Amino acid sequence: MPDPNRLTPEARQANATAGIFNIRDFGARGDAIADDTAAIQSAIDAATGDADPAKGGRLARGTVYLPPGIYLVSKPLRVYSVSYLTFRGEGKSSRICPIGSMDSVLDLNGTAFCNFQDLLIEGNSQTGKVENVVYSYFDAKTASRTTSGNVFRGIQIQNVPFTTAFRIGLWGSNAQCDAGSYE
Repeated sequence: MPDPNRLTPEARQANATAGIFNIRDFGARGDAIADDTAAIQSAIDAATGDADPAKGGRLARGTVYLPPGIYLVSKPLRVYSVSYLTFRGEGKSSRICPIGSMDSVLDLNGTAFCNFQDLLIEGNSQTGKVENVVYSYFDAKTASRTTSGNVFRGIQIQNVPFTTAFRIGLWGSNAQCDAGSYE
């Protein structure tokens, strides 16, 4: 029986054409049981394009949308070399829960003028130590553009054992990473 949370390829294409990349269309369950990392990353990759992020900046194709649910992630969600992406949920009802230890939950390298909004990043009994909950930086080896002008609005962090909530820039680097807004 088909998964009712997953759209047909035709319906998924219609959403993508409209610029909405709903993570459930990519197989995310949001049931607090399944590891949704691959599905969320697939939606991010579809919204940011196929070009190699180390070789050229990309313009986002639309919005990565996280409908209400509890999405377990076991690895950082990577957004590299993209401008004008929106990554949004529905406030506290759109929860990203890291499982295990990791360097970051959102790994943002070479992002510009992107919006990250209305999410709850929440720990649970499976959450290990998270070094940087949101890590925004520029590394010329893996991204082709600098990091600038991103907006973080309504991102809440709860019960996550972390070293840094929002880390900006690489240690010891003078590469550009500026003009972010945190609301």
